[in-house]
Amino acid sequence: MEMLKISVVIPVYNAQLYIEKCMESIQRQTLKDMEILCIDDGSTDDSLAVLQRLQEADSRIRILAQSNQGAGKARNHALQQARGEFVLFLDADDYLLDASALDRMYDACIEQGVSICGAFRNCDRAGLVTPMGLHRKECLDGCAGRKMSYQDYQYDFHYSTYLYRREMLMQHQIFFPDYRRFQDPPFLVRAMITAKEFYIVPVELYCFRSGHQDYTLSSGKVNDIVRGVTDILELSAKEDLRQLHLLEVSRLNEGYFWHIVRCLHTENAELLSLLVRANQAIQWEWVEEVHGGSVRLLKTLRFILHAGQEKYDNYCADLEVRGYQDIPPGSVFPFHKIPPRSRVVLYAAGVMGWTYYEQIKDNGDYELAGWVDRQYEKFTEQNPKISPVESISCIDFDYIVIAVEEERVAMEIIDILKGIGISADKIVWSLSYE
Repeated sequence: MEMLKISVVIPVYNAQLYIEKCMESIQRQTLKDMEILCIDDGSTDDSLAVLQRLQEADSRIRILAQSNQGAGKARNHALQQARGEFVLFLDADDYLLDASALDRMYDACIEQGVSICGAFRNCDRAGLVTPMGLHRKECLDGCAGRKMSYQDYQYDFHYSTYLYRREMLMQHQIFFPDYRRFQDPPFLVRAMITAKEFYIVPVELYCFRSGHQDYTLSSGKVNDIVRGVTDILELSAKEDLRQLHLLEVSRLNEGYFWHIVRCLHTENAELLSLLVRANQAIQWEWVEEVHGGSVRLLKTLRFILHAGQEKYDNYCADLEVRGYQDIPPGSVFPFHKIPPRSRVVLYAAGVMGWTYYEQIKDNGDYELAGWVDRQYEKFTEQNPKISPVESISCIDFDYIVIAVEEERVAMEIIDILKGIGISADKIVWSLSYE
């Protein structure tokens, strides 16, 4: 069987609205020695018919089919069948940008002798394409490219922005775990650990289309997220990848906290055992070196011990009464902790701060007495005015509400406020589990 330079692997599930643009973006590539390997994952729309029509005009398109088993299994199926020296993974609703990207990346792999090559990533929101930060800071000053050690990189997302040498994947049996969510990060981490280094080509390769996806997380998907994060916790501990390890702890403690709490119910008893396994995988001495403290327990497990599911269920019932049932609990102003008619100061002017402000504005129970941020100079044009933290002493308020998600940052802010004489009972952080 003749080897090609690249296999582009595309899992397809009900993507009839997007697949043609995706395919056209591949066909525009100046590199022609490739196959386009599409795996129909049990689509119920006309995706398969669209692929078959496109295949008639381009013999490089190969179509595989399977019952609906998820994107991970679809990619694994394609990996077994692929004929490319290198593999690129592309989602059917996304597309490639620069027509020279694959040519340049393949040449870099050969010239640099690497098994993984990355590039730049963009996001398409309703037709507006904006650059994402991936690898841009590593390629400043117009450099032609850069070789990097994974030890110096230690990240887990955006697996689809890389070419992978197929021989490496097959030899080391690097496949996607059978998870419905978070199967990509363990794959990327295993590949990077095996390759040890990768090369970055400063070219606009990938465009991720955002805004149309349903990101609802079922209990099964949440369980798979915890499985995937735990896989990486165990790998990073074994390989002494501390930065990566702390990132996964943060994903459980902050990024997925409310999703996990929502699924901690009697019908999903498995989740508790998965969290215990994750907790056991954490190198707590690494966490303590960076964040201090001595509580060796995930935030979700602390929630069970200190708050309890009944308290959370009552909170969610209150959200529904107030019309916030469709908003993630962590994004709702902490009305349950603050008496009505209170004067509040918001601390932090990021996305969560503005979310809280809009809810205060729409809710007659509270009054915004002030808004502060350590980087208040960045918000000189904002209305209402953002003031320096020191101005709190001049404000008449009942409570200060900390509008941040990350626990470590919240604890730092609480220490700052206590340091300027604010009583602890006047400080509210909505994402605490008490």
